[in-house]
Amino acid sequence: MTDVRIEVGQVVAEGLPVVSIAGDAEPEIVVDVPEDQVATFRKAQFKATLASVPDETFDVVLRELAPQAAAQTRTYRARLKPISTRKLPLGATATLLADGPVAQSKVAAIPASAITQRSGQPAVWVVRCTKDESAASVELTPVTVSGYANDQVFVSGLPAGTQVVTAGVQKMAPGLRVALPSTAAAKQQVVVQ
Repeated sequence: MTDVRIEVGQVVAEGLPVVSIAGDAEPEIVVDVPEDQVATFRKAQFKATLASVPDETFDVVLRELAPQAAAQTRTYRARLKPISTRKLPLGATATLLADGPVAQSKVAAIPASAITQRSGQPAVWVVRCTKDESAASVELTPVTVSGYANDQVFVSGLPAGTQVVTAGVQKMAPGLRVALPSTAAAKQQVVVQ
């Protein structure tokens, strides 16, 4: 039993669920897929890693993909199952790696603090330097988020070597002049894989 939905002595109506039961016979990994990734998600091959055992990777296959997007998130719920019989702890956190069409676009790992929004869509503030790098300004650039891992966000839509603002994004404005730190650590560039 995973959840009891009533209290002792409570009067319940007919048809009201009173408990949730989860079996471990067919474990699955549940993920929400953005609507712009659904077509390529169907064709991808997947590997998963449990957060509790990060050194072990196992193959999973798409079992089910919701035909309709969730009203609030506009994402499609996908259920994946391990190809070989494997016990997965209930409620465990997993990282899903897609190989194939989903992963073909250039993806950059950037700090989660760099993400902001533009008209409700994810965006980042990109630093644009003059030719002699004596001055720099910022420009809001839309990106496509393809995943999250700890304090990083995986995005596409940024050329290799792009510098992004990672702190104070709420104080940025288009064309705002910024000073670039001179240390090598502060000039960390986006890594495109």
